[in-house]
Amino acid sequence: MKPEIKTINNKELEVYDVSKMSVDVWRGFRASLNKIGGSDVGTICGLNKYKDPLLLFYEKIGLKEDNFAGNIYTTVGSFLEESIRKMWCYGNTIEEITENYGKNNKIREAHDPLWTIVNPAYPWLAANTDGFIDKDPEYDYMGKGIIEIKKISKRASEQYLGGIPPQYIYQLHAYMMACNAPYGYIAAFVGENDFISIPYIFNEEIGKEILESCLAFEEAVNLGKDIMKKNISLEEKLKEIYVIEDSFDVLQILSYDKLSDFLGEDAMVELRTQKIAANETIEDLARDYHDAQQTESQAKKEKAKFGALLKKELTQETASEVDTWLYDGNSYNVKYKKRLIVNKKDE
Repeated sequence: MKPEIKTINNKELEVYDVSKMSVDVWRGFRASLNKIGGSDVGTICGLNKYKDPLLLFYEKIGLKEDNFAGNIYTTVGSFLEESIRKMWCYGNTIEEITENYGKNNKIREAHDPLWTIVNPAYPWLAANTDGFIDKDPEYDYMGKGIIEIKKISKRASEQYLGGIPPQYIYQLHAYMMACNAPYGYIAAFVGENDFISIPYIFNEEIGKEILESCLAFEEAVNLGKDIMKKNISLEEKLKEIYVIEDSFDVLQILSYDKLSDFLGEDAMVELRTQKIAANETIEDLARDYHDAQQTESQAKKEKAKFGALLKKELTQETASEVDTWLYDGNSYNVKYKKRLIVNKKDE
């Protein structure tokens, strides 16, 4: 499929019309482009707590299968996307939307042309935006902006200042880079009845971080793909891939549970057939693991004890939430309805 050339914000961009593709065909097309997607950017920059750059690297080079088929939030978000975009046209909060909708007063306009966009300035990046902004009296004097739409659980939203997870902000910035857009919005339906709409002027520092991290990641991926094409055993490929891992700081490990799951897959288990002598690294890691294992049981008991006492105190006070307070440079907040949640954030 060849792209059309369209001028957006005075920049010629490559545009693929994917409006007639089914979801499966579109996913195959997206994979065939061999580019970094917007949702990958937050992962590469180390902001996605559900996935780390190293495992994304394994997927990109074909060592690990990408078995994420979506979850309740991505599925519901897909169905709600058009509705959330229409809500955004009426305001920034659920109250403002309700008032303006009742008066048939649209304050903004946006549409989704269903394009995949590649900017020649960033040929490694593919953008599938949730829409272009056609009218926004506050910002459209700057040019055409873009909108990114999300469905976020209330609990996830409460973890972040402004209610928006940082990886979504980086995704929006990547799309702004691809579309040569000076500004954009994240519009999110939160929980069951809340709405967040936040504008972002393109931040040069975030753009620089995205560029540096993604270029390094792309270089590592290209080297990894070359190794995977070699006619050698998986064991020999891994030895060469480990050298790449050690050479690129961007290939971080954040999701230890998921790394353990991957290392426990059949293909990886089959590699472990030898009995070897201990080296210094193995000795240190084994001691650390053993010590953590010994304290894990005690930590669980301590958590249960303090949790029970905290629940009792809140019940006696007939409280479901404790106002945020500051202690030793951190802010704390407690909520307890059916589940006890204690949040701590660095100030």
